Amino acid sequence: MKLFWLKLIIFTLPFIALAFIDLYILPEEYFTFRTWEIVSYNRFDNLRIGPFYPSVRINKLEEGNLGHDSKYAIAKEVEWITDKYGYRNYENKGHETLVLGDSNIAGATLDQKDTFTEVLEDMIDGDVYSMGQANINDYLLDRRFVNNPPKRVIMASIRILPDIDTKISPKYGLKERLKENNIIKNIIIKLDKLLKFRMINYINSAFQRTVNKFFNEETIPEIGFVNNDVLFLKLKYDYYRKLDSDVAKATNIIKKYNDYFTSHEIEFIFLPIPNKRDIYHDLIPQEKKSNFVPLLIDSLSSEGIKVIDIYTSFEEAYQNDENLYHIDDTHWNKQGVYKAAKATAEIINNTN
Repeated sequence: MKLFWLKLIIFTLPFIALAFIDLYILPEEYFTFRTWEIVSYNRFDNLRIGPFYPSVRINKLEEGNLGHDSKYAIAKEVEWITDKYGYRNYENKGHETLVLGDSNIAGATLDQKDTFTEVLEDMIDGDVYSMGQANINDYLLDRRFVNNPPKRVIMASIRILPDIDTKISPKYGLKERLKENNIIKNIIIKLDKLLKFRMINYINSAFQRTVNKFFNEETIPEIGFVNNDVLFLKLKYDYYRKLDSDVAKATNIIKKYNDYFTSHEIEFIFLPIPNKRDIYHDLIPQEKKSNFVPLLIDSLSSEGIKVIDIYTSFEEAYQNDENLYHIDDTHWNKQGVYKAAKATAEIINNTN
């Protein structure tokens, strides 16, 4: 029996050593080309707080999600800061204006100061709080907003529009206490990092890049393609792309959002962010262009819902040779963010 345990210890020691090196010796950014993969949870959905590790501050030179280690990659100096709730905000920020949205609002491939909420905050009165990578039901489950609701909510996502569940309410039971316990939070984060198998994935990717270079092949992820030196997400991987036929369903869901917030005396604004492939459609003429966003804007306007049309201004800007999206990434760049924030601020400031 003693021999068995000795063999087991000898067998597991290399794995323990690798895990220790991964978690405590090498810098977190060593194995990744984007901060997103460093700070995002892969597991433990029921035990985590927010979509990102709480209270982190990382500075990294990163590349876009489509062009890593290719001639199209553009290095970007990026700072990521999250608050104790696991959202990308400076600590102790208020939420007079709260923005719910997807990875564009979270600021993928953007410096902290260039994210939508930070840019908008400089244009209007009061703090602007980011709930990027969150939806309406995440908002309803957040105990912070029960007694201290925001003045306005901006919904800035067309990718995921879940039905609003007005029956759910914030709870503070054992699971919530565990989530907020600092010891439990640190354990969950360490386990999540460990189970990402960062070192193994890094070695596998490095090997694949080496093979590609040996055969003089361009290193572009399987999910991307290049047209006219601009990278796009392959359509089969764009799971959330909406079609014209989805407008009626989306309108009905967003109308429920509007009804809920206005009934609670909270201003509601919808900001549909256009898809890169639709604004840059002339570069991929082999695909049918989706008119989902302009059709949705018209539909919501006819319902009396406050909606911000940045689609038209984005198309006009692109025709004037303005770049609104990263060349090597699916997300908007700081020029696109500024244009959207300015249009949003004009609506807010003219209403007040």
